Amino acid sequence: MDSTIRFINIKEACRRTCLGKTTLLNWEANGKFPRAVRLSASKRVWYEGDINEWILAKRNQLVQAGLEAYDVR
Repeated sequence: MDSTIRFINIKEACRRTCLGKTTLLNWEANGKFPRAVRLSASKRVWYEGDINEWILAKRNQLVQAGLEAYDVR
């Protein structure tokens, strides 16, 4: 397992989560998404591991609700 700690920017966080920038930032502000690390007044990044854990938690919520295998075809 790779133990390297990496930052990802908002563009990559949006890509990985399929969330729009506005939604991601709103969810962060409301505690529904991991908090960003502020590198400067205008630069925020997230720990890659926090994003991966959030994705897995969302998947687990879907599995518990019986919706994980939902097919939209």
